[in-house]
Amino acid sequence: MVAPTMAVRADRCRICRSVAYVEDVNARLFDSEGVPKRQWKAAADYLRSVGVSGSYSTLVSQLQGHQKHVAQYLAGAPAAPAAGGVTRLTVSDTPADWLDVNQQAMNIGLEALRGLAGRLQSGELEVKEEMELARLGLGAAHKRGDHLTRGKLLRDQAEDLLRLASGYDDDSP
Repeated sequence: MVAPTMAVRADRCRICRSVAYVEDVNARLFDSEGVPKRQWKAAADYLRSVGVSGSYSTLVSQLQGHQKHVAQYLAGAPAAPAAGGVTRLTVSDTPADWLDVNQQAMNIGLEALRGLAGRLQSGELEVKEEMELARLGLGAAHKRGDHLTRGKLLRDQAEDLLRLASGYDDDSP
């Protein structure tokens, strides 16, 4: 059985208005066949993790309303799309945790870089593409250096503060 792939955002739904990736919410509200689930905790926790405020009962109420209009759309009821239009509904293997999402993004990025490195070594890239990759690599190296420098500066400042607070700093350079 194929999982449903789309859902319409509703103008009056707070979840549709305030969550950037509403498909992550939908994946917690529907099983792989598009049947609504009645398990609210994972969806409510996800809403909190992306900054939606409210008590647990308020979030569950909003989730129930959201699930209702998505289920109506999936059942074939006519729906007017909101300003955001149609949103993909990914049902299977959606991570429940922000750290999982970041880890998956890093894994995909690493796969893409390995593929590019293989194409670069095989010589199948044009000079223009190689130059773009070189710029990308230099940009990443500069960003990494900035992060390392900033981290070292912050560590040094923290050590200076600790020395000052503990009385070991004699104000000499």
